[in-house]
Amino acid sequence: MPSIFRRMEGRHGKVSVPSVGLEVGQMEYWSLTRREDTPSGDEAWDLRAVFSYINRYTFEKPGLDRHITIILGNPRTGQQFRLTETGGRTDLAGRSLLMERVKLSVANQDGPR
Repeated sequence: MPSIFRRMEGRHGKVSVPSVGLEVGQMEYWSLTRREDTPSGDEAWDLRAVFSYINRYTFEKPGLDRHITIILGNPRTGQQFRLTETGGRTDLAGRSLLMERVKLSVANQDGPR
């Protein structure tokens, strides 16, 4: 993702656990803010999201590989991005999520959304 953007926001995103075939959360709003304390070319972002639903138990269960996907624009035609956790703080309070220092990459768009 080019570093020209400092902040992005949208209305479509999800958290899934592919190993068990579950979608554990559906976002109704998300925002990404680029962290200024990371070197150029190694950007990290902070995610803030509000879920329309979240399975807290599955989201917080240790050992499960979570896939976090956001969509910029229309859910059918917009660009999908994958967020990768890097060990930063993750705080789920009710339906609100804060994840610090996530990496952003273009998601694999093979198959249905």
